[in-house]
Amino acid sequence: VTVRRATEERLHQREAELNQAMRLAAAGEMAQAIAHELNQPLSAVANYARASRSMLADPERHGALLADTLEKIAREPNRAGQVMRRLREFFRGGGLRCETFALPALIDESLSYVRRRAERQNIVFKLELAEALPKVHADRVQMGTVLHNLLANAIEAMHNGREDQREIEISAHTQANDMVQVCVSDNGAGVSDEMEGRLFESFATSKAEGMGLGLAISRTLVQAHGGELWLANARPAQFCFTLPIAGAKHD
Repeated sequence: VTVRRATEERLHQREAELNQAMRLAAAGEMAQAIAHELNQPLSAVANYARASRSMLADPERHGALLADTLEKIAREPNRAGQVMRRLREFFRGGGLRCETFALPALIDESLSYVRRRAERQNIVFKLELAEALPKVHADRVQMGTVLHNLLANAIEAMHNGREDQREIEISAHTQANDMVQVCVSDNGAGVSDEMEGRLFESFATSKAEGMGLGLAISRTLVQAHGGELWLANARPAQFCFTLPIAGAKHD
């Protein structure tokens, strides 16, 4: 009996240690995810602030643009706060705040955050949106995070490529299964053979300063909506994801 009790105590202790390790791992992954998502708006604020400082040298000439840039500086912390709250809710219990919205509006909003960065690299955006595209039902903030990650990756993929004919295409069309498919394509170098099979693994990255969490987080968020996110083409790169059409019934 004594031996059995000692064995049970050791098992309980190991189970407690395992649970503690799992909680620490989950907390670490969440902390990395939050750091990853905070990095983008903080970088944007820094870029806008540098631009504002330059425009202050000639405020009469750049007055309107300066006011618009300062407005963007004020808007970025609000966006970061929204993303942080939704990610925290999601990691705590998988909660979604779904609403019905039009995808073109979300695409325009996402493009507004990266347009200046793309212009500095001579990148042109091309939209291929189906006519009468139905509205989707999803968490708008989370889907904005997904789209922003894909656009930021596409821009970075062309950083060291040829300077002419840099193009990112965003397409959207309906599927037969009451889903809308959105794709982000670029004409950069594409995804390497080494990274192709590991793209959606946490902490897998080919970037010197990357965390390797953007695609992993994005896939988790899309799957929570009943959709999928995948690499449709490696070279040139094309990423696609699906979302449910508003009003459609899904099992």
